[in-house]
Amino acid sequence: MLASCIDNGGKKLETFTEQMIDTATSLKQQTQAKLDALKQELKQKYQTTSLTNELSDAKLVLEKTKRATTDSNNQSQQIVCSSLAAIKTHTSIKVYTRLECPDITDISFIPHVAHEKLFASLLTHNSMGDFRTVHRVMAADTKVEDTSLDLVEPTSGPYVIKKTGKGKSEMAGDIRNSFVLGSCSLHDGTILLADYNNLCIKRVSPFATSPSDSLLIPGHARICYINEQEAAVTTPHNYK
Repeated sequence: MLASCIDNGGKKLETFTEQMIDTATSLKQQTQAKLDALKQELKQKYQTTSLTNELSDAKLVLEKTKRATTDSNNQSQQIVCSSLAAIKTHTSIKVYTRLECPDITDISFIPHVAHEKLFASLLTHNSMGDFRTVHRVMAADTKVEDTSLDLVEPTSGPYVIKKTGKGKSEMAGDIRNSFVLGSCSLHDGTILLADYNNLCIKRVSPFATSPSDSLLIPGHARICYINEQEAAVTTPHNYK
């Protein structure tokens, strides 16, 4: 039984490790995709072959236009050639500007601040998590029974027993067998149980047969009704 529990704990550790690796791998792939996109962008931006050819063509047309302007005696042709020369000069300047690309000395990678802090905080621990033993208290199943017909009502006194029932005070997570030393009922029918052995106050909701939750306290509990919404709890063996 113990070996099976240890194996189960190991399997959970392996599953958690695989989840961390899968998450890191997925983030790496998405980041690599961004790097590849940056590579393509830079290649297109700083590719100089086409720009150089474009500049050479513009220079050639510019030289021919200037010669045509100088050699021609036709004033109209000179005006047309001058306009063409101005256009090609403007084109050449634009190409020169596009060719003036800054030198890239390195591509830096900066992790997200949240991720960096996360890994830094993880490194402060000595492990990926903690193992804890879960104690299970096996209790016999009980059923609520109406035994009012079997009761002998008292002939005198201030109280009359109208109904009795059976329930269980154990809860998942109890470290010992439940030992209730006191109880009280609130205005809505909620019952508070002082569990001496498990150092807690357990709450039983109205019409329920077992506790729904509990409150840990620093000692063995006693409980006393105060009013419709309050109860006092004492821990007589807690001297701190």
